[in-house]
Amino acid sequence: IPLPMGTLGLNVSDYYSTGFRTTADNFIGQGAYDVLNSQIEWAFPDRHTSFAVWGKNLTDKIYATQVRANNNPGGFQVQTLAAPRTYGVSFRYAF
Repeated sequence: IPLPMGTLGLNVSDYYSTGFRTTADNFIGQGAYDVLNSQIEWAFPDRHTSFAVWGKNLTDKIYATQVRANNNPGGFQVQTLAAPRTYGVSFRYAF
């Protein structure tokens, strides 16, 4: 969006996954989930400098990026969870 003092960029994305299974019997896996991200960026008129405010996983969805079964007596599974809701600011200068 053009502004008198640069441009404004808006971005909203929703990533949807139907999930996945990691064992042949489909017993262990991750169900369906979606992740919402957003960013607002202001680019200065010099076209070299920009400032952004962003957020990832805005709905704070808990989901696994990796799931595996361990060969142990209890049959426990090991999960690697994705990052929780995160947000921040970015400053960029392009030469």
